[in-house]
Amino acid sequence: MAAIDVLMPFRDAAPWIGDAWASLCRQRFRDWRLVAVDDGSRDGSAGRLVAAAAGDSRLHLISAPARGVAAALNRGLDEATAPVVARMDADDLSHPARLAALWRLLADDPGAGVAATRVRLFPARRVSPAMGRYLAWQNGLLDPGALWRERFVECTVTHASVAVRTENLRACGGWWEGDGPEDLDLFLRLHRQGVRFVKHPGVLYYWRERPGRETRTSARMRPGAFRAVKARHLAGDLAGRGPVLVFGTGRSLDAWAAALAGQGVPVQASAYRPGQPPPGWDGVAVFCFGSARARDRVRRALRGRREGEDYWFVA
Repeated sequence: MAAIDVLMPFRDAAPWIGDAWASLCRQRFRDWRLVAVDDGSRDGSAGRLVAAAAGDSRLHLISAPARGVAAALNRGLDEATAPVVARMDADDLSHPARLAALWRLLADDPGAGVAATRVRLFPARRVSPAMGRYLAWQNGLLDPGALWRERFVECTVTHASVAVRTENLRACGGWWEGDGPEDLDLFLRLHRQGVRFVKHPGVLYYWRERPGRETRTSARMRPGAFRAVKARHLAGDLAGRGPVLVFGTGRSLDAWAAALAGQGVPVQASAYRPGQPPPGWDGVAVFCFGSARARDRVRRALRGRREGEDYWFVA
């Protein structure tokens, strides 16, 4: 049994999958196995991977019908035997120190269940300004408290960069196979179970930016789908807390008020801009601001209120 099972679902990844395997073979941490799940490829991806592995017994290849990435991940999880499952996508690359760093983070901190690293997008010419800003924000979140506080804003870690204790993955039911982002849903379920996230400060995962990436093409990744997942999980935190004041501006305020109301949360929408005098309320509040700077201004204004108890941020 390996110490880490690297779980890699793939579909039509022939141009890149050999390089992904090679980056695993360069790992300084050697006690790993690749659980690769072919999700209905039609371009010979599996053959490319087998040829790259050249008989290496650390490759465990599973052929599955094309049911989507979440189903492929769950198929791989069914066959995981290691105490830690690390994710990787077939078009990405791992730094040689990546698995060692993830293993050490979890070994040194028994209270942590999810470990990640900082990430670099490549090639640089394909990285949009918006994606660059998102990754700069994500890479700036290193403290476990920050990873928890910002959980309803966006994914605070890159899915393919993480390692998770296998027992935590199984305890939360694996990946959601619904109509939305399976990574965000998984992270929010783990947070609700009290699993602590930690992040290594090194840039140890290389995330390929390309037009055909599922994040760009799948209807599951539309903004409304992300909001629906966040609202579903946030509604659990708000249950039984009485009417909720939702603060924000414009379409974001309207969309979030509607999303929470759709989850059965009694809401009252109220316009509020950062920089105004801090609002007062009884009960709990939700603030809808996509700007990290705006959130920080509101936090400063709300000193004395407890984030995660009296108020939450969403985006």
